[in-house]
Amino acid sequence: MIDRISVLSKRTKITLRILFLVILVLLSAAIVTTGGRSVEKTSAGSNISPSTFKNESRLTIVTAFHGPLSVYNRSGGLLYRNRSHHSYWDVDPVRGTKSTYVYSATDVLTRSECHADTKCVRNVVEEINLTTGRVNSIFSRIRRGTINNEWHDIDRINDTHYAIADIKRNEAYIVNVRTGVTVWRWNAQDAFPLSSGGSNAFGTNFPGDWTHLNDIEVLDDGRIMLSLRNQDAVIFINRTTGFQKNWTLGSDNEYDIMYEQHNPDYISKSNGGPAVVLADSQNNRIVEYQRTDGKWEQTWVWSDSEMLWPRDADRLPNGNTLITDTNSGRIIEVNKSGKKKTVINYHGPGRIYESERVGTGDESAGGPSARTANLQSRGMTTVDGKASHTIERSRLQNLWSGVKQVLPTKILNAIMFVKPTWLTFSDIGRMIGIGIVIAAWVCLELLWTTLSISIQSPVRVHR
Repeated sequence: MIDRISVLSKRTKITLRILFLVILVLLSAAIVTTGGRSVEKTSAGSNISPSTFKNESRLTIVTAFHGPLSVYNRSGGLLYRNRSHHSYWDVDPVRGTKSTYVYSATDVLTRSECHADTKCVRNVVEEINLTTGRVNSIFSRIRRGTINNEWHDIDRINDTHYAIADIKRNEAYIVNVRTGVTVWRWNAQDAFPLSSGGSNAFGTNFPGDWTHLNDIEVLDDGRIMLSLRNQDAVIFINRTTGFQKNWTLGSDNEYDIMYEQHNPDYISKSNGGPAVVLADSQNNRIVEYQRTDGKWEQTWVWSDSEMLWPRDADRLPNGNTLITDTNSGRIIEVNKSGKKKTVINYHGPGRIYESERVGTGDESAGGPSARTANLQSRGMTTVDGKASHTIERSRLQNLWSGVKQVLPTKILNAIMFVKPTWLTFSDIGRMIGIGIVIAAWVCLELLWTTLSISIQSPVRVHR
């Protein structure tokens, strides 16, 4: 067979070369076209008209790290974009208003701006009225260093007091934003040994990125719920008596429960709880736990073959779940039966971090628990310690699922994290195709060449 290929006619060889070239051009053009779909090129106004806000249902606000704050309509069309800051994190509605939202954001400052010998960051809390475009500064602080030095989550208590999750200092505190005085503080060292945090992808040496405290929520009863990502735990703090150990959901390195989670939302007893729905990020799924007889019991789970490092999940008042899937660049809504609808395909700057559905309250307060709403689980579940997938998939999705099973989840998510946001899984397949075509072309050219190499001293090349 090799001999037959090597003696093909000159005309046949030219035809094959042209075929290879055409295939490479088509695959490359498809990738370039995908990049051109970036929503960054979509025009957006400086504000949203009050009539649009009133008449348009299902508006979704999306934040992105290394990217903007954006607002999309029900069909995924971009209505508004703000890129005043380097990264946007948490976004919540201001109670008692229709179009005012509060968010946390970060700016990276130069050495001269920091008046120091190193770079620093400015963390800000701001309010924005989306119908007027007006932005009001609420609170800010400058911190030395740029690595894991952001406020990924804040919680507005009232006009003067905000709760802040401080990653760099591994602590939660409540600050009076008018006076700058911290009125309450809790540090993770009060409850966790410095040897904990074994799931940390970037090293656990204190005082580095030890807990990666990425979420804070002030509950109706006054307690504080926190997410310690690197301890794989959601914890509860009584502001008077301290850490409520018996309420802890998850445990360090117990990955079957959760694995480097983000943005847990508490569902109150009046809505069928106590329950917590969260993005189980490194397990590539959304999961809910119900507190029953003093223990946490898994009552709902959802994932599909595309899910990669989800960062947020809000239970909407109608029982649906709004999911922010960071590394797949999707905002999806899952109904009670587990069927999904892609609300937004994000190919813009940065990577999506959190989404908020307009008109549903802070973190979609009022959403029912999975048990109350009788939600149907789909996707990756754990039975007797073994993973089971219940979603029907296409051949392409089966291939992708196979890749996810072969590569460790941290390596896969790290690869997806550094790839360009516009590069889809289909584009990755096209890139693999380009590599195969180039390899086949090179092999054929080697077979066709009359060049021979003999290894001797000295080396001689004969034609």
